[in-house]
Amino acid sequence: MAVDWGPAGAQEDIKLRMITEMQQARARGVDRFILGTGFLQFDAHCNYLGNVALAAFKLQLDALDLSRSVFMLYPRDEPDVQGCNATEIAQAYNEARNIWPGVRIGVIYGDSGRTPGIDQATDVGRDKYGHGPQELNLRADQHLMLVAGGASPYREDPQQYVQYAQTHANVSVVWAFLYVPYTGVNGEPEPGIGTNGMLPQYRTAGCQLTMKC
Repeated sequence: MAVDWGPAGAQEDIKLRMITEMQQARARGVDRFILGTGFLQFDAHCNYLGNVALAAFKLQLDALDLSRSVFMLYPRDEPDVQGCNATEIAQAYNEARNIWPGVRIGVIYGDSGRTPGIDQATDVGRDKYGHGPQELNLRADQHLMLVAGGASPYREDPQQYVQYAQTHANVSVVWAFLYVPYTGVNGEPEPGIGTNGMLPQYRTAGCQLTMKC
């Protein structure tokens, strides 16, 4: 996944970093990307900004022969937690499809119980770290995404996610949260999978799921 993290007003820097990541991934044999697009579609308060910036970015990726490798857009992380308007989320999903025909639309919800825009998403998940794989009531044509909390303090065993994915055909993506250090819910720094001792387990899980051991 090429995430869209970055400070407000730094769109060009974020786009350049994402392009670099996709090019580096392709050079290593990875040619299937999930693209975070919230920085182009929403402001910091989750107000929908329209699709002009997203359309321009797609043209930029077209010119670099990268857009063909984007199989999923991820317009907004945890829109329920962010208080996003369901109508605007649905509009953003539908208009993104107009720009990127055939692309899948992914969303991970928090544990609020709300699911704004879920009917227009193709791939859906929920993060509830420390509680194992989370299920949602999805349509037959929708896919489930799982989010494994490997970062501290959760340190979840990824094998439960591997086993779930291997026995449920509707699972499309297994996410590992989070490789890098981050700020936890109490505002304290927490180590990610890369430094908290969980990396060997998550490497094994990735090996199993991708069958590229």
